[in-house]
Amino acid sequence: MLGDKVFTSEALAYVVDEALQVFGGNGYSREFPAERAYRDARITRIYEGTNEINRLIIPTRLLKDRSGLQQDDETQPPFAGGLLSTERGVLARIKSLAVGMLTEAAMLYGDTIRDQQEILGHVADVVIEAYAIESAAARAERWPHRAVLTPPASRSKWSASTSPTRSTALSTPPSRSRGRCPGSAARWCIGS
Repeated sequence: MLGDKVFTSEALAYVVDEALQVFGGNGYSREFPAERAYRDARITRIYEGTNEINRLIIPTRLLKDRSGLQQDDETQPPFAGGLLSTERGVLARIKSLAVGMLTEAAMLYGDTIRDQQEILGHVADVVIEAYAIESAAARAERWPHRAVLTPPASRSKWSASTSPTRSTALSTPPSRSRGRCPGSAARWCIGS
């Protein structure tokens, strides 16, 4: 989905910009890691279509495939309980907002909706945020069912624990390395 590319590239740009701010003037110097990260982060908003173009494509694709605008029982939140039932309820409201915005705009502008770039951009922003919330909720709901990695006293190797506690689950970072370790014990290295 285009929404994940837009969301993650803009989140990366924000984080790298903050890192550059921490490094100050040294952030532009090749001797510091923020320089390369800043340079590399910029291209993520350009390749596979610029984020601005993707913001126009997202709502027009939803309009083209009107079945994507329908909410069925599968997209309804489990209000009866569950780990993130409140968050799922908020997510359902955000999705309804996006559908309502797009439907109203399509009714108001008809076939010329494709020319209303500012409106399409706002609708796309809501869709992108809904996608990010849904992705985070799905990962959070799966987290308690995974083995939690906890560092031993020596901190040189990681061991798996199948019964996570709240303290270890909160202190353990999510998977980042896709199975390969950079070799430094100081870095987080968790295979997926």
